[in-house]
Amino acid sequence: VDKPEEEDDRNVVKLKNRESLANSLNECNNFTDSVIRYKFNETMWYDYKDPWEEIPMVSARDGASGFKIDKIPFGKGAERLAFRFQEVDELGNFLGKMMVAKEKKGTTSDEIKKIKFHENFCRIQVVAERLAEFFNKALLKTPSLRPIYDYQRIPNIEFLKC
Repeated sequence: VDKPEEEDDRNVVKLKNRESLANSLNECNNFTDSVIRYKFNETMWYDYKDPWEEIPMVSARDGASGFKIDKIPFGKGAERLAFRFQEVDELGNFLGKMMVAKEKKGTTSDEIKKIKFHENFCRIQVVAERLAEFFNKALLKTPSLRPIYDYQRIPNIEFLKC
């Protein structure tokens, strides 16, 4: 049985109170090169195969080979911290747009825990998406929930793909 994670003690500083991304990342030592990106493939997961499929960097055509990530999170949820990050080329030059990276709280150095957390997170998202589809179809079949006026519609539940 896993013991409960301790609260992550990293301070969150909201974006409106931060220096610019360029200044923050220029001073940042968190440069990672030779990065391999993966996407969770739910079809492979359903077939009991390795669900992680390698995908190119967003700015791969521009020569992206890594990224720089901000040291200080700008947001915090129940399970994860949110950081600004941007892809870079092999010389550390910024490419593309700023993006958001999320990291599990309390696992700053344990890569195995991070991978297990994200795999479990993606599996939960896949199941939640399927359940939302069933729920949305059931709502459409329920006469008492049909809108009175033509311009109204029943709201749908949706989950982001992992």
